[in-house]
Amino acid sequence: MKRRTHHWGLLGLVLCVLLSFGGTSASEGEQLAAYVPSILESPSSPSFTSLSGLSSLSNLPADTAWRQAVPSWPVLAQNDRDDSLNPFRREGNIVGEDRESITGTDPRAFDTLIDVSYRYAEMDNDFMQQDLWLSGQVPLSNNLALTAAFAPLRWADFEDTPTFESRSGSLPDNLGDVPWIGGAGVEASDLDSDGDDFGIGDLKVGVIWRFDEIPNRTADSWERRGDEYGDVLVTLDVWMPTASEDVLGNDAWILTSGLHWVVDTPSNGFVALMNYYDWSFDRDDGRPAVSRLRGQWYIMQPVTELGRDLLDGIYIQPEIQPVYDIEEEEFSFWAGGEIGKVITTGSVVYVKPGWGINPDDGERSFTIELGARFFF
Repeated sequence: MKRRTHHWGLLGLVLCVLLSFGGTSASEGEQLAAYVPSILESPSSPSFTSLSGLSSLSNLPADTAWRQAVPSWPVLAQNDRDDSLNPFRREGNIVGEDRESITGTDPRAFDTLIDVSYRYAEMDNDFMQQDLWLSGQVPLSNNLALTAAFAPLRWADFEDTPTFESRSGSLPDNLGDVPWIGGAGVEASDLDSDGDDFGIGDLKVGVIWRFDEIPNRTADSWERRGDEYGDVLVTLDVWMPTASEDVLGNDAWILTSGLHWVVDTPSNGFVALMNYYDWSFDRDDGRPAVSRLRGQWYIMQPVTELGRDLLDGIYIQPEIQPVYDIEEEEFSFWAGGEIGKVITTGSVVYVKPGWGINPDDGERSFTIELGARFFF
């Protein structure tokens, strides 16, 4: 009982200081009083940080100040529970991260990002590749960021391919149809006799730039923000032939330019139309020239509200990837999607399966990615 009395006394002192120095209005005081019971449930909670911020909001209308201190959660899946002690909401309010950083899939998010994932890809000719994939982003300004991606561990299994079984010809020139899958055009004589190879893959470095500076948005809800007509971004990447074995990379310098358009949706998600052109400006003799157009089009849709429960923070992201190989004059199509969960501010886990639609020899027939994203 003495412990509870001590907390009441301490709380009274804090309220007196806030009222005397912050100029808190009567309306704010009534709302603070209504918030007291939830604080007492966890006296050492970081909720005190949110309360102390009210003094700096005293010049705003009470209703506006209160919404900034304890923000609302407008999402698709609402419920009536009391989330006043939700750690995700408190962290989002304190850290003040961009709203685009919630899932890590919005190209407009210019935060420091690390993505660690396992990738498995199976091609229609029974070529298989598995990667430990590392990618990241470092912002240089509100409009410019550096990006990088690398496979420090890569395993390619070509034992069941017609090329290896016949010991003649070469792997398809359009193998995988994406820069992160290696082995295109490798001659049968250059394949390891064991039927597989293990090592490192190619390295990608690049920049991303957005035309309009987007104001900071707190990451405590899915609430949509952004330009009414969408935001435009451009990218420029270089793929470097750093693979330790021929079959683990493209053995070419590939320049990838990108033009992206991202727009928010009324359902608190967004649509991203990311378009790329891959072009090999230097390559090893015998490796195929690369000239292709790629699309990566997806919709991010929140399913449940952000929070600490198991089923909170769930989102889905259906995606299609059309690819037109200009050199081969062939069109391929991949469809899949990401299902993810926001653990807390700055951490996301996800799974991303996908399938090739009527794939030709060498094109992707099935892929899956398991990963985690972290923001700093």
